[in-house]
Amino acid sequence: MYLTDYESKFRRWENYAELPSGLFFLIDESALETYLSKRTSFLKGFEATEFIRLISKEIPKSFVYEVALDISGSCKSDKEVAKVRDWLFQCKIPFDQDVYMLYDEHVIKTKWKVFVKHWDLFSWSIGISLEIVDLTCSWCLEVHHENVVTFYSMK
Repeated sequence: MYLTDYESKFRRWENYAELPSGLFFLIDESALETYLSKRTSFLKGFEATEFIRLISKEIPKSFVYEVALDISGSCKSDKEVAKVRDWLFQCKIPFDQDVYMLYDEHVIKTKWKVFVKHWDLFSWSIGISLEIVDLTCSWCLEVHHENVVTFYSMK
């Protein structure tokens, strides 16, 4: 099965009961629940594990370009959150690009714009790291539990 075969397997959700418990952070902000439910979908279980395995094989072992940002103090104020948002904007990923957030046992699909706008919500609920990629695998954004964000690309 190839990556595009998984597109029909991503599920939408309308309320917390439809989410796997590992994704409950999406409803931590009740004001965002409706917004996110319309703009995200997910894979869980075996399908998520297989998707992560397949896409991980497509991600290059080394990239030409790498830039990192320390985000350890970025949750302290709206101004700091906005600085990271601006940094993500500089990665020059089209806002309408489908992206896949690879968590330990789940995959969330959304648009780059949604990730950039709510990077803090998606990033603070990770185990060791969170990788964000698109299906071209020509770039990768990694959010480390050590509070560092690294952007890799082939350019």
